[in-house]
Amino acid sequence: MKQFNRYQDIVISYNAQRERWYPFLKPLGMVPERPMFATKAEAVEKAKAAYLQWQNRDVESSEVVIKADITVEDCLTMYLAE
Repeated sequence: MKQFNRYQDIVISYNAQRERWYPFLKPLGMVPERPMFATKAEAVEKAKAAYLQWQNRDVESSEVVIKADITVEDCLTMYLAE
């Protein structure tokens, strides 16, 4: 299995039939495996983002779920009042 030490290790190829660039993300387990882009710069940015996601896969997300201050019952009451 290929070792990825940096995002530049991800293979970026050109599909002449579709005239699109694509990074090969299958070794990282990303879906879709070969997303298509009009420019090579877009493909490189996707490869960089996919590598960072793959590198941080064991870290818990720092995103906190925000709960609403209003309940469904309050929403329904306000809706019926209108």
